[in-house]
Amino acid sequence: MNTVESAGARKSGLSLRMLVVLAALALAIAGLFFVHSGLGRVRDPEPVKETVLLVSVKSFGAIGDGRTDDRDAILKALRSGHAVFFPRGTYLVGAPIDFGALRLREGWAQPNVVLVGEGAGLSRLLFRGDGTLLVGGRTAPAKGGYEQRLTIRELSFLGTPLKRPKPVRSFGRFKSLPNEFAGTSSAQGAVYWEFGGASVIEKSEFTDFDTAVSTELGYGLTVRNSIFKYNGIAILLSKAVTTSVVEQNTIERNDIGIAMWICSQIRIANNILQGNYGGADIVSYNWNSQISITENYFEASPVAFFHAGDSEGEFISNNFFFERNKGLTVNIGPLANNFSFVGNRIQSFTSASSAQNILLENNTDDTKNGLVPFTAFEGAGASTLRIIDDKRGRGAGM
Repeated sequence: MNTVESAGARKSGLSLRMLVVLAALALAIAGLFFVHSGLGRVRDPEPVKETVLLVSVKSFGAIGDGRTDDRDAILKALRSGHAVFFPRGTYLVGAPIDFGALRLREGWAQPNVVLVGEGAGLSRLLFRGDGTLLVGGRTAPAKGGYEQRLTIRELSFLGTPLKRPKPVRSFGRFKSLPNEFAGTSSAQGAVYWEFGGASVIEKSEFTDFDTAVSTELGYGLTVRNSIFKYNGIAILLSKAVTTSVVEQNTIERNDIGIAMWICSQIRIANNILQGNYGGADIVSYNWNSQISITENYFEASPVAFFHAGDSEGEFISNNFFFERNKGLTVNIGPLANNFSFVGNRIQSFTSASSAQNILLENNTDDTKNGLVPFTAFEGAGASTLRIIDDKRGRGAGM
């Protein structure tokens, strides 16, 4: 075995290999020091693979006591061009941060916005302004827009809880019900964004907003492992949103959980949607297509899924696929085509006469512990349903 050692190493009894190990250990300790001091390189979790530089918002003057307005300090941190880290604390924001307006006024643009906290409930953004806390990604030049990617991880966003009577929530042809246990009177928003590819919101919390997360014309958005409570609408996808995923979230005590209008290729999977007492867990309006709703848990909301359109022809919502959901209560109104329900546990099912090509295969009755086929179909469209049940034989219609 040939071992090459320096003269200094021979004198000290240390091999070259040992020196390399010690040097690597020293570099690792130095790296930890820089991360914990608020300025250091860290490996960002999936799905963002690249190494990013984190800067602590407190290094730019933020206090985080819930009383001092930290908006200016947050803007300074964002202007650094790096990912912004929020150590545990409550950061009051007194006015919106609108990236399009900032570009028009100052010529400053930030194409990649990354906000990271120590954990939902530990690092909190408390919004006390009017409008929406984070506004970005507007691509219309008149609004100062440009393509922006957004990453939010392990942060809480808190709106202003108001005690005045809550308004009736309308979305398309759906109206919420009066209730004391869900929703909000707040007119604020948390995030409005035309999301660029690979934008991510995860392990975060949104409470007391009129609309918590809203996007138009966005694509490639992932919302996962987050909590949405006491909002008017938790997640609003509209105006050509496509190729987006909503998965493994807890969405409860909102008026509406997820609302969709003119969307395509959306996957809603493995979420808990419950206690949205104001109305519905998922609401679909016009021109939604290729929507997958799979393996979600629904409970205690007036309706789990509601669809009703008012535009015909190419604007009819189509190609919805429901599979292995538990606790489904379904209300399919006018102008729906090619909706499939396979292997779900259903509590109730109502369909309109104008709904076309509705297929149900091997669904069971959730009110009877899923032990028997579901048969309690209601509404004017019940007789036109195509039902396939391996336990009862196959057939078309009722």
